[in-house]
Amino acid sequence: MVPARSRRNERGAQAVRFVVIPESKTCWIWELRSAQDFLVLRSPASFTAKFQAVAQIEALKRAIHVAGVYDLVGARVDQPEQRIAS
Repeated sequence: MVPARSRRNERGAQAVRFVVIPESKTCWIWELRSAQDFLVLRSPASFTAKFQAVAQIEALKRAIHVAGVYDLVGARVDQPEQRIAS
C-alpha cells in the first residue's frame, strides 16, 4: 500500500482524492482528503461491502459534477454572467 502523502497526479502535485477505508472486517467507509491529506468529508454511514462505498463515491461524483454554487440567500454565484466585479 502506497502512503497517501506520496501519491501524485501526472503534473507532480497532490490531488484531492477519495479513500476507501476498512473500519473492521465487515465495515467500510470513505473519506474525501485534501491535497495536504486533511479530512474534508467522511461518509455519513458505513457499508457492509467495499463496492457499496465505491458506488456511493461514484454517485457523489456525478452529483457534484452538476451541482451549482449558491450564496446564503439562494443566488447562484458560479455563473460568469451573474458575477459582479468588485
